[in-house]
Amino acid sequence: MRAQFRMLGDLLLENAKDRILEMKKSLLLEQAKIQANLKKKYRERVNRMREDFVERSNNLINTRSSELLLEFKEKFIKLKNDLVRKLKQNVQERMEEKIREKFDEYTAFMVEEIQIFIQEHGLSGPMHLILNSNDRKAFKGNLESQIHHINEEITIVETVHESKGGFILFHNESGINLDMRFSTILNTTDEYLENTFANSFDNINFNEVEMKLAHYVKHESKEIENYLKHQENE
Repeated sequence: MRAQFRMLGDLLLENAKDRILEMKKSLLLEQAKIQANLKKKYRERVNRMREDFVERSNNLINTRSSELLLEFKEKFIKLKNDLVRKLKQNVQERMEEKIREKFDEYTAFMVEEIQIFIQEHGLSGPMHLILNSNDRKAFKGNLESQIHHINEEITIVETVHESKGGFILFHNESGINLDMRFSTILNTTDEYLENTFANSFDNINFNEVEMKLAHYVKHESKEIENYLKHQENE
């Protein structure tokens, strides 16, 4: 993946070079037309115009290179965010698929997690097990009997806000809850995914593109100055 990002950075750099080269040609053509119409008696004025033109050209190239670099960074960030979003979506779809394939194992997993949570916190008394509508229908009967072996005061209810799957166990008296919804589990992986992609980018693309672009801008600016000096001496 790092090689692919490095290749993308190089392609974007070449695109920036082409744009700057076109700009340079346009600027030099403009200056050539100006000098062709000037006379020797306006030499002092030409010098002032040349200095102003060099400064304006450098400012324009530097500004454009900064804009291009920002544009590249935004594209990289968008690419990274799209990849993270698609990865999370694929993981969720895979989770849902696995649950459909191994529903009994998922039920056993839920019961075990609930039992561990209740024991660790020493909870008793009324509780609510909150499921989405699809899971509520699927678990009805089988899950209720298993849950009531743990605590007869657990009531299974449907969530008001529909979720993709998973469950929430809520202890009425203390307000303590076990949130095992898919969306919550996936959100806890955000930092891991961000770090994974950050390590893949490793700032190599941004830094290398920025350094190469700065070197290219400096080179092109110097060429403009040399060209103008040559035109002045002719």
